[in-house]
Amino acid sequence: MITTRTVLAAALLAVGCTAAPPPAPTAVALNVLEGTAWQAEEIEGTGVLDRAPSTIVFEAGQKMAGRAGCNRYFGSFEQSGDAVTIKPAGSTRMACPPDVMDQEGKFLSALEAVKTARREGDKLLLLDGGGRVRMRLTAIPRPSARLGLTSRRASVTIGAANS
Repeated sequence: MITTRTVLAAALLAVGCTAAPPPAPTAVALNVLEGTAWQAEEIEGTGVLDRAPSTIVFEAGQKMAGRAGCNRYFGSFEQSGDAVTIKPAGSTRMACPPDVMDQEGKFLSALEAVKTARREGDKLLLLDGGGRVRMRLTAIPRPSARLGLTSRRASVTIGAANS
């Protein structure tokens, strides 16, 4: 009997050792944008005005908002790996000095052209379909509630209504 048990245990051990290992866990794409905040340091290869920061905050639920330079804006974004689509939907309509309005126009235009994003340390590079860097941003602390999505909705004009 001991011999039979020993042989049976050895056989089971051999079968267990030759069985395939459990499959590796499926890789989950890291959501690098959601929950982050950024300030532009370069738009279309040009530095930005210190007195008129252009920012973007990527919120949960694929929402985004920020300050374009003069005006606040909001919209949505979609991300799949490094592929990114940013869709500004509306903004306030205040007038500012011409240089600030120029920066704001470049910022919003660059956002709409974004097709991919790449992180380099505390920098975020937003690139167009041709791989050209449209904007270089630096990480900033998440802004206070004054820039939150819910505090602006009553004072915005939907961009599509002006097209």
